[in-house]
Amino acid sequence: MDGWTNGWMDGRTDGWMDGWMDGWTDGSMDGWTSRCIDRQTDGNVFGPAGKATRAGLCWLQQSREPRCAVVLLRTVSYEECCGGSGVERAWSNSSVSLGTVSLLSLLGMVACRPCKETCEGVSCGPAKVCKMKGGRPQCVCSPDCPEETRGRAVCGTDGRSYGDKCALLLARCQGQPDLDVMYQGECQKSCSTVVCPGSSSCVTDQTGSAYCVTCTRDPCPSPPATESPVCGNDNVTYASVCHLRRATCFQGHSIGVRHYGPCTGESGGPSRSSPRPAFPRSDWTAALRSAADKEHPGEAP
Repeated sequence: MDGWTNGWMDGRTDGWMDGWMDGWTDGSMDGWTSRCIDRQTDGNVFGPAGKATRAGLCWLQQSREPRCAVVLLRTVSYEECCGGSGVERAWSNSSVSLGTVSLLSLLGMVACRPCKETCEGVSCGPAKVCKMKGGRPQCVCSPDCPEETRGRAVCGTDGRSYGDKCALLLARCQGQPDLDVMYQGECQKSCSTVVCPGSSSCVTDQTGSAYCVTCTRDPCPSPPATESPVCGNDNVTYASVCHLRRATCFQGHSIGVRHYGPCTGESGGPSRSSPRPAFPRSDWTAALRSAADKEHPGEAP
């Protein structure tokens, strides 16, 4: 460890590290930048109109501190790195080796210049706005919540209840882009009070949880000769698993498979003690729920 430390510290005196440390310790980004420019003369790149500009590193800035650890691009100009409208990038005026960058990143010693220092010109995307926090611009979730929806619980397509539509939109902004309102009110354990929007219908899964889905009215294809009929837990024989799934959707509750092959009646038939679902809850409910979002419901299973 001592040898590694001494070797690294000796390397610090090669000129570049002296300049970097001098600029870093004076607390001025401008001082650090000017020293790097003075000591490095072979790192130019050519920007707009062929004008030579300083080459550097483009970083992903993940904290509020003017320190960076994740390199996005190497040997790029400030204009190339910061030409967009986001707030997540930063730039440093150096073209050092990747090994040196990795070492400095590990030590948390890389000073970087945020591409955006105010909210001017910042575009945050849907449901987000730029706000100054800790002296830096940051994109924060700020969904558009109609006043009439506040305080009215909704059930999301993830099967979870939200205090109101605003809370659901906030969750969508924070990492669930496919989340949407399934129906009004808290998520229910039966379809008795659920009002599904549009042409969707209410279906309960094996646990009794209610979901709004769009049932396809397209007929099931003729089962191949090698496929056996199935006996549902309702003691009805279905020509195929597809037919059982379709019946599940239109009846509004999970049927499940009692056994493969035709039903033989209540007496002398297979045991009811271990019914086997045609497919796991996580599979079939997801398939049914997603049908409501498809432009062509006939494509749903």
